[in-house]
Amino acid sequence: MTDHTEDLLNLYVDGELPLDRQGELFAHLAESREARVQFNALMDFRLATRIDANPVAPAVDEALFQRIDELRAGPVRDRAGDRQPFRALRRRVTVGTALALVALVIAVGALLPGPEPVETVRIVPIEHAEPVYVIYPGVTVEDDTLEGQ
Repeated sequence: MTDHTEDLLNLYVDGELPLDRQGELFAHLAESREARVQFNALMDFRLATRIDANPVAPAVDEALFQRIDELRAGPVRDRAGDRQPFRALRRRVTVGTALALVALVIAVGALLPGPEPVETVRIVPIEHAEPVYVIYPGVTVEDDTLEGQ
């Protein structure tokens, strides 16, 4: 395998190979068994390096546990005041405020556009159509198996 092919493989695995040069690489991969073996090895290596978890640095881990210990050793606060019943949070609203709010909601609803009219769908029979499958933007493959039917 040449250095040029190896450079193309490395660029492809890193995601830096331009689309116009990928055809050259895939053509070479179709012809050369050695290049395919190298390509599979690179892809296996890439997959293996993705699986490894990033370990936490010991200093960060130790600092976290120290902070937890500090919080546990700190003074205990009485949080009974934080647990007031929901009814204690109610506020009275005047009738005028309620009517103004209702009028505002109605006015906003009247200003919003209504639903779009539904268009009828018309089905038109096609005598002959060639199927085209879009695989990837910019790459199309035409199927000519239906031409004889």
